[in-house]
Amino acid sequence: TWPEASAKERKTWLEALRPDARADDLPFLRKIFEEISENQPSGKTEWRPVLHQLLLSIPESGRGQALFEAHLRHYFTVPKKKTLRLFGKKTEIGLKTPDQPAQALTPERVYGEWGFPPKSGDGRFHFALSETAYWLRVLLPFVPPSAWCGHWGYDAAGCVRGFCENPEFRFENAAGTFRFFLEPLAEATRRYGDAAFAQALFQHAPPNEPALLPLAPLVSSAEVEAYFTRCEPQFAAEHLHELTAHLPRWSARLSALLLRQLAQALAAAPYHSFRFDVWLPNWHPTTPDTVEAATPKNIQDYQLGTLHQRLFGPVRWSVDLQEKLMAFEKM
Repeated sequence: TWPEASAKERKTWLEALRPDARADDLPFLRKIFEEISENQPSGKTEWRPVLHQLLLSIPESGRGQALFEAHLRHYFTVPKKKTLRLFGKKTEIGLKTPDQPAQALTPERVYGEWGFPPKSGDGRFHFALSETAYWLRVLLPFVPPSAWCGHWGYDAAGCVRGFCENPEFRFENAAGTFRFFLEPLAEATRRYGDAAFAQALFQHAPPNEPALLPLAPLVSSAEVEAYFTRCEPQFAAEHLHELTAHLPRWSARLSALLLRQLAQALAAAPYHSFRFDVWLPNWHPTTPDTVEAATPKNIQDYQLGTLHQRLFGPVRWSVDLQEKLMAFEKM
């Protein structure tokens, strides 16, 4: 039982809850937290950080909102006007230093008490972030997105634009533009199931962002289609397996759009870079007219022909194309 368990056993039990922690676990976790708060208010145990992260990860615990009120909101300026202005060098929102020491985040709290990984050991872009920006990036996924509406006075679309378009919240290098609050905001949106923020992200976030794909179930198929229309064909081809994992059924319009983008990407990519078998079951049945319109016309499109054959069954290919397809199947 828990009282007789060693510190190592307690940590193992709590770690086992990580992937599936939900509201049903709250009574047990809160009881443990109250116990250590009474008996070891400042004590350090190897399982205490795991407990903190578990409570943060469950939206119903209220810990995310408490974290926002106690610390995160004090790092972001509040606009004087309630109209979002992001054009030019001067913006209405930004980062600042908390006014009171108790409001500030510290290494002892973030790395020690809460157990998050140090900045140097996590993420390909984190070396370019200040330690404060890294702390905010790590903690933002646990904050309910609606908290930012109350803090800034914007709706969901305004908050998303603030995080995505503000020059203070991004930097650029040879690898591209890195918006260091976009991914954690998308994760918070998924965790809290916030449909308004999901829609705002699909409408206002920049194209080619894999972080948005887990939010597909929260928006309409039309929103997903509109977003992929803005994306490059290569992005669609490379992330179809992720879309499959999060969106089991595709509409006919979305299927047709992704098929066209895949055809464009296949013209410049090797066949082994795509996993047809992973996302084929998601494909919506398409009309024969669509099949004929995308029928391969030369050797560069023979992979697409194989794809069609597996999607729609036998199609009247030319004799020459059938020979090429049979050769491809034997590879």
